[in-house]
Amino acid sequence: MQIIAKSTVATLLFAATVFAVDAPKEGDPTKITGALGDAKAYPEQPVGKEYWADFGGTKLSGGIIFSPSTDNGGVKVEVNLHSFPMEGGPFTYHIHDQPVPADGNCTLTLAHLDPFIRGQKVPCDPKRPETCEVGDLAGKHGKIPADTSNGTYIKTYEDLYLTLTEGEGSFIGNRSVVIHTNDTKRYACASIKEFRNSNSDASGNRYGPGFWGCSLGAAVGLKFLLV
Repeated sequence: MQIIAKSTVATLLFAATVFAVDAPKEGDPTKITGALGDAKAYPEQPVGKEYWADFGGTKLSGGIIFSPSTDNGGVKVEVNLHSFPMEGGPFTYHIHDQPVPADGNCTLTLAHLDPFIRGQKVPCDPKRPETCEVGDLAGKHGKIPADTSNGTYIKTYEDLYLTLTEGEGSFIGNRSVVIHTNDTKRYACASIKEFRNSNSDASGNRYGPGFWGCSLGAAVGLKFLLV
């Protein structure tokens, strides 16, 4: 048993050394991809799968829905967040590796989702999203500006490098979205859960107080009905 343990430790130390050498270094423009290469693209997604991050009950309200793109563009991301403060922006946001614990401690969501071991020292180039951390939504699709209208940020885009397929390293389920202030502090966080099992009725209609910062009877439901 002692020999096996030593062998395992040696293997882990070797892997850590390799990744430390290959991961991007700060200020080194030649290292703009992960130690395991570029992120894998997922043009096709499982039909009917949806996940969401509900920020109700945090410093923010609203949420983010992740669903299959209709044109093989990967995952469709619908951001609809409210109650941003006047100070602290621009805000960044990322998918983190772990879900939010019961006590709401955002620190325990750990690091960004980064299955290709890309790291953060070299900023993400949005023109080359395959070279960015998979979970770096702000890097790939833009930060949340400091002057959001009435504290609201709404944006929809597609991300080819996220997946709704369980078992893949870039799978977003059972992880979290964390919002950071401009000094990198964690401001708010929400777990990513399967949508139909947590916030839809028998017909699949999206609803629920707090998800879009509205009550059940709000007209905003018209925009987000599943048909």
